[in-house]
Amino acid sequence: MPYVNEIHFIYNEKIGAGYVNLSKDYTKYSVKAGLRAEYTWSNSTADSVNTVQDNSNHYLDLFPSLFISHKIDDKDEINFSYGRRIDRPQYDNLNPFTYHFDPYTFLKGNPYLKPQYANNFQFNYTYNHNITLTFGYTHLKDMFAMVPVTDPATKSLTRPRKTCNHKIATP
Repeated sequence: MPYVNEIHFIYNEKIGAGYVNLSKDYTKYSVKAGLRAEYTWSNSTADSVNTVQDNSNHYLDLFPSLFISHKIDDKDEINFSYGRRIDRPQYDNLNPFTYHFDPYTFLKGNPYLKPQYANNFQFNYTYNHNITLTFGYTHLKDMFAMVPVTDPATKSLTRPRKTCNHKIATP
């Protein structure tokens, strides 16, 4: 049966947001644009017998979006879209204390993880109303993921979260 060390991890997060959207249609074009602003307050406290960790973050983020559509003729159309997104780490990703699954496998979070941001670009071409060719590109900043690591001394498997940057293209 899994067990947890004697710990206390408290995480508080508040997000204030506002947004504006604009759109305009022309004869062969349509344009939609938006902007969302978010202010995030977060605070975590990790308290155990040997450790006390406090971590506080306050930040403003802007999330623009843009969609442009062009009708080439009655049957063909091209579209371009851009959007910025955020993915925040969950509670268990941040909790720094060890959660044991068995004597050889445990999970430990990282209270210093940052949110992951994605800039998404997409281009579509639709031919004859029924065939669509799509190309997408995503750039991730501060990506976090579970990465299994084996400790050679104890032969135990840990799953710390790592942060890195990636570029992803989709056909």
